[in-house]
Amino acid sequence: MPIKYKYEVDFCEYITNLIIGALIDSSRSNYQTIAEAPKGLYSNNHVDMLIIDRVKERFLMIEYKLKDEKGLRIQIGSGKKIGILNRPLKNPHPLLFSWTGEDWETERISNHILESDRYARGHNWYSIHEHIFGMVYWWGFLNENNSLRGGTGIGESRPTFHHLYKEAVRNLISKYPNLTPMLTHKILDSGYTYSTAKKHIRGALKSERTDE
Repeated sequence: MPIKYKYEVDFCEYITNLIIGALIDSSRSNYQTIAEAPKGLYSNNHVDMLIIDRVKERFLMIEYKLKDEKGLRIQIGSGKKIGILNRPLKNPHPLLFSWTGEDWETERISNHILESDRYARGHNWYSIHEHIFGMVYWWGFLNENNSLRGGTGIGESRPTFHHLYKEAVRNLISKYPNLTPMLTHKILDSGYTYSTAKKHIRGALKSERTDE
């Protein structure tokens, strides 16, 4: 009997737990799970689940859908994100996976991610040094608690990119207090122009002093 979830958040939580279990069993890396991570400088687009490998300095992006295969295909786009559907797939795709409770489905998802884990370049893991948002994710989520409740689409669990950028600034400068705005901008490599980044950097430091 196929397992069909009523809510995407529950599906996301369960499958992400399966993935993390497979990863932990295969390596000594330290994984952080972030639900609803922003993926656009100025848009309100978010990825359902971001898995950050704190040892190998890379991350994996996963989108979930209950039954909208076409929508999931659009969400993963042409990048390295993978999509997982709570229904059998009608049209096979190398980065789309079905999961309805069958052992072979779990094995296929795990094997694909573990294969990507072994050969990260060119597969589904992004290096934080190569992806435009990599360093912002790395520093912005540094002190964030793990969350598995992706797929909500609403609420406080969906930070905007500029709020995440400010958090990355605070965490980075907390560790390296002598960084200039220009160096901070270059390290985070967010895609912002320097003038926009400088404004956010000053705002982040100002709000930090206000909180003290």
